[in-house]
Amino acid sequence: MEIKMLQAQLRRKRKITQTERRENALFLQSDAGLIRIWPQTEEIVRVSYTENGRFAEGQGAEYA
Repeated sequence: MEIKMLQAQLRRKRKITQTERRENALFLQSDAGLIRIWPQTEEIVRVSYTENGRFAEGQGAEYA
């Protein structure tokens, strides 16, 4: 019987590596994913996160 050892998986870094402003939204890129900060009103800010590297076209637009 062969015994296999478990190996630790390194987590992707969460440190912000790039920032970009598109229209009135701020995008924060890290190795772990993408954060979008999008003001909806003077009192409401929508914060979205994805590990896919991009947000679906029009996602959240109904609230802008």
